[in-house]
Amino acid sequence: MPTWRANWKRTSNHSEQIVLEPFLKGLCEQVRRSMAGRQVDLVLLATPDVRVRMDREVLQKVVAGLIKNAVENTPDGGTIEVRAAR
Repeated sequence: MPTWRANWKRTSNHSEQIVLEPFLKGLCEQVRRSMAGRQVDLVLLATPDVRVRMDREVLQKVVAGLIKNAVENTPDGGTIEVRAAR
């Protein structure tokens, strides 16, 4: 069995319902603090009450990685939109 599959099974036991708007707001704030010196706008556009059921830690790692990659690959003066909608 591949390592990633074994790791996914081990961490996915903690499924919970997560409201995305406050979850993403917190992640965006964390990323903003780590963007020192970057001239990139990070905008959150989330529909209230959009929910997902999954492991919070896995979701945080995936979304934080996507946002950080966007910051690293967006030129100064650019805008990154983080969206959550039905």
